[in-house]
Amino acid sequence: MLHLEANSYLQQEKYLYHSSEYHAGEGFRPHDHEFCEFFVVLEGELAQTLNGRSAVLPAGTVQLLLPGDAHGIGCAPGCKFVRIFNCNVLREEFQKEFLHFSAELEIAPDDLLARGMIPPGARRKLIFEDCETLLARRGKFGRFRNALLRTLLSQLLWVLLRQSGVEENGAPKWLLDACAAMHREENFRAGLKRLVELSGRTQEHLNRTMRKHFGMTPRGYLTNLRLEAVFQELIQGRCDITSAAFRAGFVNLAGFRRAFRKKYLVSPRQIKELGHHSGSGGA
Repeated sequence: MLHLEANSYLQQEKYLYHSSEYHAGEGFRPHDHEFCEFFVVLEGELAQTLNGRSAVLPAGTVQLLLPGDAHGIGCAPGCKFVRIFNCNVLREEFQKEFLHFSAELEIAPDDLLARGMIPPGARRKLIFEDCETLLARRGKFGRFRNALLRTLLSQLLWVLLRQSGVEENGAPKWLLDACAAMHREENFRAGLKRLVELSGRTQEHLNRTMRKHFGMTPRGYLTNLRLEAVFQELIQGRCDITSAAFRAGFVNLAGFRRAFRKKYLVSPRQIKELGHHSGSGGA
């Protein structure tokens, strides 16, 4: 079996991504690798054999592969064309990002489903748009390239976590329901008071429970939701930075900029410029 090692580019840049396209009868032979990998099926149906088990993966499927996983892929029978967004991740980089993502959930990558379906709707639309943006401007991102890839990886890990049942053995349903409701714009704009109302608990109880299960405070969770909303507004070129920040619920622009740079390692203006270039057809 073909064994793939991390090449010098992956070792230096931590992420290596591309589009894999196969027509009927085409594919890539079985292999394993020493790095991590994730892919998203963007169109068509993908046939995959993973660790001896075969499955057909429709558009919207996300697959996580860990070092040692053996798989082969190709265009599924009866399908004329399939296209996937594929990203290799240096093992150490994935471990670091997973630790950040899982915080105090006390879970390991093996605890997650290795494969899941991105729910149709706004979340799938945004993930597909991020994949297409990365592919359209491959090699022309500069230093905020990895910020986009980390954001995408985090979104996909969240999809797998929600479908794995891991959180159901830890965080109580009232907290999960409140957090899910906070993803709606009218709620995260309303702020911490709305989260407390949705939880039906005191703020002190909410603080303790959220720290235990999510490893962050309610205010930190709210800030992350708002930052993700601003990020999407800017990368899609929908409005200016100030309007996006105020729309998400930020009232202090200096604090917003500091939080944005801390989370994404680049400035809001850099993401805004990337969105502008993508929207104008630059490649």
